[in-house]
Amino acid sequence: MTEENIVNIEIDQTEQPINKLSKAEKKSGKRIGYNYIILKSFKESKKNDVVKCLYIKSLFDFGICVIKEGTYGDAKDIHGRDIKDRLIWQKELHQILQDKVRIPKFLGSFEENGNYYLAIERIKGESLGEYFKKHKGTIRDSIINGTKKGMKILNLLIQIAAILEKIHELRFIHRDVTTNNFIITPGNKIAIIDMELTYSLDRQFPSPPFMLGTRGFMSPEQEAANIYPSTKEDIYSFGMIMLHAWCDINPLKLNNTEGKDVERKVSFLIPDQKIAKIITDCLQPISSNRPTAKGIQETLIEYRKDLKSRKSRKLSTKSYYSNEEILETLQKSIFSLESPLFFTEEKGWFSESMRQDPTPKLDNDKITKAWYASFSKGIAGILYYLSIAKKAGLDISPTQKATTVGMQLIINKYSDRLNNSNPGLHFGSDGIASTLSFALNTGLIEWQPNYDTWIAQLLERRLENYGIATGIAGQGIANLHCKDYNPKATIIRLEQIVGNILERQEIKLGGDKEKNQSLGFLHGDAGVIFFLLEFGRTYQHKGTLQVVERKLEELMKKVRNSEKGKYLQNAKAQKTGHGWGEGLAGIAFTFLRAYDLFQHPAYKEFSKEILFNIPEKILIGSLSQYAGLSGIAEVYIEASRILKEEEWKKRTDHIAQLIMNLKKVHPKYGPYWLVEKERQPVGNFMIGTSGILHFLTRYVNPDLIHFPLFPEKYSFTS
Repeated sequence: MTEENIVNIEIDQTEQPINKLSKAEKKSGKRIGYNYIILKSFKESKKNDVVKCLYIKSLFDFGICVIKEGTYGDAKDIHGRDIKDRLIWQKELHQILQDKVRIPKFLGSFEENGNYYLAIERIKGESLGEYFKKHKGTIRDSIINGTKKGMKILNLLIQIAAILEKIHELRFIHRDVTTNNFIITPGNKIAIIDMELTYSLDRQFPSPPFMLGTRGFMSPEQEAANIYPSTKEDIYSFGMIMLHAWCDINPLKLNNTEGKDVERKVSFLIPDQKIAKIITDCLQPISSNRPTAKGIQETLIEYRKDLKSRKSRKLSTKSYYSNEEILETLQKSIFSLESPLFFTEEKGWFSESMRQDPTPKLDNDKITKAWYASFSKGIAGILYYLSIAKKAGLDISPTQKATTVGMQLIINKYSDRLNNSNPGLHFGSDGIASTLSFALNTGLIEWQPNYDTWIAQLLERRLENYGIATGIAGQGIANLHCKDYNPKATIIRLEQIVGNILERQEIKLGGDKEKNQSLGFLHGDAGVIFFLLEFGRTYQHKGTLQVVERKLEELMKKVRNSEKGKYLQNAKAQKTGHGWGEGLAGIAFTFLRAYDLFQHPAYKEFSKEILFNIPEKILIGSLSQYAGLSGIAEVYIEASRILKEEEWKKRTDHIAQLIMNLKKVHPKYGPYWLVEKERQPVGNFMIGTSGILHFLTRYVNPDLIHFPLFPEKYSFTS
């Protein structure tokens, strides 16, 4: 991601609805031109619309086709070229290449009502991207172990290499080599589509090349809008496809790596030495150092042959990040928190909006920004992390301005307009009180005379739900954070909260999603039991602890078993993930804490059984505290501390190395991560970068830093 791109997407624009006045209505049964009847709309965008049509030219000339529509003046670039220019070039490409490479056949073109239309063959099949998505979670092991599915994928990749070799021999560059632009036909043959960005080396046309490409697959030089393309752009993109196949992680999380770290990343992710080497060569920042399509094809064929014969192959040599390197990354990442990657001068740290945008975006690489104050997805979570970073001895001075702007937003929403805000730990006022207690204790913010009254007001409001995230159990956790600040008022609130929960003990606990009977930590029984456990432990409340033991027994029976181990289901009977928010790790955390107090062997064994259901060397693209690697690793650290077993330290080490290898680096602003499905980095705690930074900070300081929002003893004075 170049600096220019970052500055562009940083601007908070109001998206305008697409003007459809001059475009044909994309309604099934409607005719376009003389020979085409619309069956289905594939895509409608500012750039161009794509529809599936039935064409009838004669009694014997009919079939299904794809039509691309362009309106004069739409998507005009700085050189005055619009979508019509692109489609006319694409028409010429199809006519030149369709008998030499398997691409859609050209069927016709026409103009109507000021629009230009290109009709091409619709190739039956599914895209490679769709195939990868359908088999997500099994692709990597299939290729490594040489299963039937793995051999099929290798055959497809070998075909792609052959197609690229042919295109390059014909002196063309595709320039949009992505998983979505290769179609797997019913006969498992590969066809390449979407020739719009293709460049002719012999004619040096179009000049300059059409921009841009697909993020995650684009080479650094293509992303920088280099006006002299080379075949090496396609090689880089194919390298990203292969890396995606071997590690089953979205390419957006894998690119933008500093040159010196490319080999380290690929060798960590890919066990086979020669495959790791060829992919590393494909991803070299200096394009002349990349291999040819033929060289890639030969390497893949050799790998396939060795898999079939079960021949032993050399493994990659891994280079691990040291604690010193992790600390250096942490410090640089703190610096980046006050850069345009995460922060605007006027409003401060932004997140991706939780509201669905009803209007289509002109640029899919932008996010709809929103400025939240709460802990989970807002500024409070970042301030909480900075408190932890300061406690760990990291330099947080570069974020001083952002901290000031953030505190002002919190004051505006949770002090000046407190009655209009929500209560709750993760999305409301109780989370603000917890954040203030951490920030005041570490000296991140200075004590103000009105803070005692303000914190009391933040903790006074009550919820009807019972869970941690948005219920009274979470409010109880917040009160435990602040218990030494005003002990008498705090114990009264805690006893009321516990009383409300215990009134239901003869029925069932429930959580924030009571009707769905969630068992997870943040929204269900595990979190409610955890709060009761911590309350009983803190105040030596035997009655509460007896309830905890009874509820733990019930919870053990609710976790489901299968041949593959234990799992949880949500309200839709779907298996939940491994994360601590709603998945297995959160259940294990509650039982680990219970074992730490009661020393009951059954709790120890149950927590281990649950954690053993998480793959030992887990490899996923979800990096968040809520559902991903950071949260799982936080639980592993707790397991290592409580169980004193090396297994959990090894698992934590693996996740730390994986997260370090998935960091992206902006040339000006420094390290960042794409944590979940966002297309631009965000700083929030539960699904953003500060949650990753918390885990890494705790990883190098396991005895100093505790589990996120873990109740600690605080004492601060005015």
